[in-house]
Amino acid sequence: MTEESPGRSRRSVLAAGATAATVGLAGCAGLAGDLSFESGSATVTAQARSEAGYQEAGVTAIPFSRQVSLGPIRRTVEVTNLLAEYDRSVGLDSGGLTDGLGIPTDARAAVFAAFTTPAVDIFGRTLNPVANLSTDELANLIQQHYGGFRNLATDAELSGTLLGQSTGVTRYTAEADLLTTAVVSTDVPIYLYVGTPVRAGEDFVLTVAAHPRAAGPREGTMRTLLEGVEHAAGSA
Repeated sequence: MTEESPGRSRRSVLAAGATAATVGLAGCAGLAGDLSFESGSATVTAQARSEAGYQEAGVTAIPFSRQVSLGPIRRTVEVTNLLAEYDRSVGLDSGGLTDGLGIPTDARAAVFAAFTTPAVDIFGRTLNPVANLSTDELANLIQQHYGGFRNLATDAELSGTLLGQSTGVTRYTAEADLLTTAVVSTDVPIYLYVGTPVRAGEDFVLTVAAHPRAAGPREGTMRTLLEGVEHAAGSA
């Protein structure tokens, strides 16, 4: 979890695992010519953002390129994923919730992200492995690729609706670093929410969210944001 840090933005924790999952696209190696895939977008509606008290923090294209080989044959696979990020102030200034944590009372420490990645359908096969990853596997990938949080443990299995489909969401506990322009806080207890990927047209959409545990469980807020995600297909 980060805040206003150009070197280590929020997308480090929210997208690292999902982007890393696309390494399985090496299965495309037997095809002729280089391959390029670009995802559509998954964003949260203005109404859902307003109800949850979140604001848009940015929509970012995340390119991924890998050269794969099968014997003497080499191919380049290029995938462009899209990450939409949202955040809000968690209002931890009452009741001594931030005592000893060093968290600014106005820190936008609650984050939600919708990550879109191409399914990569070729000859009737879906080659993007994200569809087969469990929430535990996705959470572990995030932890492995981002050094800013640790001590991940499953807390609860939740359910919600994403793009009209019922989906599972696993809530984890962890400790994270919160970085701002004014302060660096370490070992901040957080909840991390990782959603099961959902197929949307030519893409898979998955969601990740996090907020300090001091704010209490926010299942209703997470479901509001989840249900507010809408998908737009990419260009052909």
